[in-house]
Amino acid sequence: YAVGAAVGYDFGNHWRAEFEVAYRRNDMGLACKATGNDCTATVDLWELSQMVNVLYDFDIAGNWSAAVGAGIGGNLVVVSPRGSNAFNGNSVQSDDYVLAGQVIAQVAYQFSSRWQAYLDYHYVLTEDPSMSNGEVGVEMEKSDHTLMRGLRFDLQRDGAAPPPPAPTPEPVKG
Repeated sequence: YAVGAAVGYDFGNHWRAEFEVAYRRNDMGLACKATGNDCTATVDLWELSQMVNVLYDFDIAGNWSAAVGAGIGGNLVVVSPRGSNAFNGNSVQSDDYVLAGQVIAQVAYQFSSRWQAYLDYHYVLTEDPSMSNGEVGVEMEKSDHTLMRGLRFDLQRDGAAPPPPAPTPEPVKG
């Protein structure tokens, strides 16, 4: 599963930028010691990514819109063997922080003046994490396909800018 949050700014002319933090949790199918003869299938893998995204919005029809974009940032990848017999009794977690990038495709429905429901797809690609806690080494190729749904709230109501301040009257000389 994945959980994420983002805050951003709409520049107008269909462009917006956002800072996103996402947590993903996965099961890892197989993990082996460097010797290759001690394997376990009970390994948890979780990650915490931080991305700066740029998206281009376009109208589809009515209240429907779509967006495409890309982001770059970092990803903390953590591997935790489960159970006391994982890796011959070594159940210490290992982690690595790696460079990450993503592409985003999104569809949204505007259901009020400031609220939007959306569904988006993220393809996240990272550098290959490499971890070791002394006895246990983990090397992997890492990418994620994530489908998320959510709500977006516009903090600043769209519309005309506030009127300029009234001019200050000049003092009367006399």
